[in-house]
Amino acid sequence: MRKQVAILLAMACLCAGSVKAAPTQYQVKQKYVLGGDGGWDYLTFDPAGKRLFISRGTHVMVVDPYKGSVVGDIPDTPGVHGIALAQDLGKGFTSNGRENSVTVFDLKTLKQTDKIKIDGENPDAILYDPSSKRVFTFNGRSKNATVIDAANGKVVATIPLDGKPEFGVADGKGGVFVNIEDKSELTSIDAKKATVIKTWPLAPCEEPSGLAMDQKHRRLFAGCSNKMMAVVDADSGKVLATPAIGEGVDANAFDADQQLAFSSNGRDGNLTVVHEDSPGKFSVVENAPTEKFARTMALDTTNHDVYLVTAEIEEAPPAKEGERPRRSMKPGTFTLLVVGAAGAPAKKVASKDTSTAKKSAASSETTKDPAVEALYKSKCQACHGADGAGSAAGKKMGAKDFKSAEVAKASDTDMIDITKKGKGKMPGFESKLTNDQISALIKYIRSLK
Repeated sequence: MRKQVAILLAMACLCAGSVKAAPTQYQVKQKYVLGGDGGWDYLTFDPAGKRLFISRGTHVMVVDPYKGSVVGDIPDTPGVHGIALAQDLGKGFTSNGRENSVTVFDLKTLKQTDKIKIDGENPDAILYDPSSKRVFTFNGRSKNATVIDAANGKVVATIPLDGKPEFGVADGKGGVFVNIEDKSELTSIDAKKATVIKTWPLAPCEEPSGLAMDQKHRRLFAGCSNKMMAVVDADSGKVLATPAIGEGVDANAFDADQQLAFSSNGRDGNLTVVHEDSPGKFSVVENAPTEKFARTMALDTTNHDVYLVTAEIEEAPPAKEGERPRRSMKPGTFTLLVVGAAGAPAKKVASKDTSTAKKSAASSETTKDPAVEALYKSKCQACHGADGAGSAAGKKMGAKDFKSAEVAKASDTDMIDITKKGKGKMPGFESKLTNDQISALIKYIRSLK
């Protein structure tokens, strides 16, 4: 029996990594019309507060993405581009492009606590590096980066860059990386020393904008205007692969649990999904339809959904011959798109069935918990399907039905023990999953009907 369970769990927990290009299909699950004034730029998801921060020109809209409701607003952020969150300090920061300033706000109350004037011009992307406890703004017009002590709000340094910076990411170990859009380059920065370490060419990538990182495998994913994603070794700067993406990218994200990189493509109106088959091999899973102009996004790390925003755009004839048409957002059409795995729930909904009180409390709580559903989706669903009966790809590999008599007869103790220690081709997950996660995952499997 232990051998049979080992095979079953090996299929469950390794399938997502062994099936090429992760057979999960993404689709728009929900659309929420938010309305409100102002255009938009970057989005930032707050996993602790379960909120989505959206820059809206002169203010930041704060949204509950599970309900599609506006829960707050941060005013007086002229020309805001990005939002960075310092969870350990209880602070948030916005880059105000028209004012050359950074607004500091309280994460609980959303109230402004400080406004920092910087020397850089047109601060665009902004990030918080928890390793150095510093905030970095990347200033497009002055072609430099401003470094701020997040604790006291003091400007520490200004770092000259080789060209116009776009998006940046931190590696969690004191390293910061930023795209140089006009030079098609990537720059690495020592966060504590506030100095440039190295600048690498990204050819054949042109005009990189979005940037994401696989911190574990030290891989960077840069979205390029010539319809490719440059996958870069963060230590050597070598371009390892250039999988094709849609047109009009302005943001990228990486899901570490599912080993998926995303590119939001506003002109084509799709989301390119790239699977990291191994640290050196990458394949395009799909180009999931979204909507035109949905060019920026944020990843929900708790349930693996992707949030994008768009609006209906009206075009007026150009003022002069040869110029581009003038575009404006149709009032009241600003919309949040929730994109996720086909068939997965888009938001948390409390059950109205009072009969669940008669069931096992542990089983009931587990099946309702979005975090456990996300864990199942990332570790099991690729082969065993949403209902546990088996996906097409999983059945070809011999994955068995979680609702079978074999699994039903296996004890929880055996399943937990094998999941922790591993057996045969299945590695142990004791160092990767907590005891609570393993127990919750097995209870969830038991609940599948």
